[in-house]
Amino acid sequence: MKKLLTLSIAIALFASCKKDSSTPAGSKESILTSKKWEITASTTSIDYGNGLVIPYDLYAVMPACQQDNIYSFLSDHTTLSDEGATKCSPADPQQTAGGSWQLINNETQLKSDFTNNPSIQSLTADILQLDNNTLKIKYVTTINGPTSETTTTYTSVP
Repeated sequence: MKKLLTLSIAIALFASCKKDSSTPAGSKESILTSKKWEITASTTSIDYGNGLVIPYDLYAVMPACQQDNIYSFLSDHTTLSDEGATKCSPADPQQTAGGSWQLINNETQLKSDFTNNPSIQSLTADILQLDNNTLKIKYVTTINGPTSETTTTYTSVP
């Protein structure tokens, strides 16, 4: 269970997007690429079967040195992770390329491919919200049996 929780946190760190009704059509990519994003909430429910579903607040157990990380979706369809003001390890680089991304299925889903995480090579998330302030996604993963449904909210930062 600890391994599954750790993996869910890792997914939440790299994954992420639906626009609100006031956002003009066709601008999801420009909103996504013109902002920098910080995780402000992440929850998951792990279904172990036989009616046993356990919710977790992933953000609450995320170390402070990860809560201030900033994520960018670049216009060349690559991602960039910045350690923010605090690093978990002083030896960590300030910025790390994370892989690639694309909007799919009429921009209702965000697909991310990760180059620096061998546990998670690809993830497709439903975009629940994408506007100038909020990026909210939901995705389902199955790892060694249990299935988890994770919702992660990012807030744009200056």
